[in-house]
Amino acid sequence: SPSSRSVVQGSSTSFTVTANSGYTINGVSGCGGSLSGTTFTTAAINAACTVSATFVANPVIHTVTANAGAGGSVSPSSRSVVQG
Repeated sequence: SPSSRSVVQGSSTSFTVTANSGYTINGVSGCGGSLSGTTFTTAAINAACTVSATFVANPVIHTVTANAGAGGSVSPSSRSVVQG
């Protein structure tokens, strides 16, 4: 945000990039800029340009727990596993 900006030629501007819940910023590009945290700052603007952001879904992680009956053991007793 914001979704657009008017900028004086030769100036730079910045945008806040926010991923929806369950997503992470995958990348932001355009206007010769760079991303630092969630702030994308353009290079000096000398023509109309477009900033594009992509997002990826956060992986779903499940915990698998193992139990051993009498006479044996399972090691490790649990593992975290990415869904799929």
